Amino acid sequence: MKKYIFLTILAFLAGLGIYYRDYIPTTRTDLESLYFFATKKENWDAAPQSQEQSIPPDALQGASAPEPVVVSEAPAPVDNGNQNSDTNHPAERTASSNIPGSINNYVPFTSQAPFANWDKLHDEACEEASLAMAHYYLDGRDLVLSKEAEKDIQYIASKTKGGGIPDLTVAEVNQAAKDLYHYNNWKIVDKPNVPDMEKELAKGNLIIIPLAGREIGNPYYRSPGPLYHMLVISGYDNKKGVFITQDPGTKRGKDFTYKFNTLLKANHDAMGGDEHNIDQGAAKILVVVK
Repeated sequence: MKKYIFLTILAFLAGLGIYYRDYIPTTRTDLESLYFFATKKENWDAAPQSQEQSIPPDALQGASAPEPVVVSEAPAPVDNGNQNSDTNHPAERTASSNIPGSINNYVPFTSQAPFANWDKLHDEACEEASLAMAHYYLDGRDLVLSKEAEKDIQYIASKTKGGGIPDLTVAEVNQAAKDLYHYNNWKIVDKPNVPDMEKELAKGNLIIIPLAGREIGNPYYRSPGPLYHMLVISGYDNKKGVFITQDPGTKRGKDFTYKFNTLLKANHDAMGGDEHNIDQGAAKILVVVK
């Protein structure tokens, strides 16, 4: 009798494990996300949080060396090693008087390669990961682990042209948001500027921005970096002159900051065909309306 009870309990636990397998931490990033959720998320509304990380010489994407994490106690986000030499125009640093000087909307983060498998699909999955993060935000999710993120990225890729391999334009990401998640109120903005972007972020909206990836100077990208890239802007710090982003191009992309001018100068939508012509793409953003 005891044997049957034991086997029943064992089968029940195995069933739970299968059912909840997406919610079991399996990567270092998952453990870091759980730590952040347990220690920092409750203070998010009071002050934007950030992670301050050193940049060791081998700290490129996919590096196998352990990744030290130091959680900053400072309320303001930091420029995580982005040493782009561009300075911001004074007009771009002047926030509208009716919005906060800094804000960061909480977005569950995922890399475009949750398990550091940088194959052909994941090398091109920045658009899918950006859409997934926007969906998590609008869905009110607090925490998303690697298994679930991987499934979502592959699902989105399977529903887009070429199985997620070709670059997606802002319009194509917007269409995928409509088709897959029924978000019909997102809007495309041509020739964006900092004050208008700040206003959208202050409303609780997010911004998905397409970029010439090699122009933004992220030190964590595998050299030489992506020709075309897409990421999520979740906030800004007007005093520091930076956007706060969720950059899926690296596992260190949570709350990564870029200078205003760095992103605006690199803002080019995909054109299709040769990625080497990305600098000719139009300046556009996709506003994720809450």
